[in-house]
Amino acid sequence: MKAAGRTSERKLLETTLNRLSSFESSSLERLTRLEENLRLLRQDLVGDGQPGRIQLIETDVTQLRAEYHRQRGIFAAISFIVSGAVALFSRLLYR
Repeated sequence: MKAAGRTSERKLLETTLNRLSSFESSSLERLTRLEENLRLLRQDLVGDGQPGRIQLIETDVTQLRAEYHRQRGIFAAISFIVSGAVALFSRLLYR
């Protein structure tokens, strides 16, 4: 009876160790793939000798800000000219 109990315990132990080994192998494989994906993502975002997405976005934002301020200046100048013209014409007409 003891021999049969030991055999079942041994089989259970072997099965458990096999499952654990399989789990460990699959976990290491998944971890390796995750590390590779993170490396590729970092290269894509930051760049690896070439400008990455973050630098390209920063460049675009800087250009958009410059364009925005240029347009605000133009609209302010147009507004000033139109206001001056209205004031001049109203002064000339109501004199």
